[in-house]
Amino acid sequence: MSFRLVEKPTSEGGGLVPGEIEIEGSSDKAWDTPVKVAVSRWLYLSEGIDYRGRQYVIYKIPSQSP
Repeated sequence: MSFRLVEKPTSEGGGLVPGEIEIEGSSDKAWDTPVKVAVSRWLYLSEGIDYRGRQYVIYKIPSQSP
């Protein structure tokens, strides 16, 4: 996934949240929306951050056996 950090409204520059969240690759499309929702709730507490980068996260959900 990729996203751009944007200022959280009413944070006066002290809080940044992910914006423009995009799933760049997925082995199971059923997780795309839940992952976007979860990431949209992340909060970065930092003033004046100016960073661009890319990080890849691999997540796997273990299968449940009956």
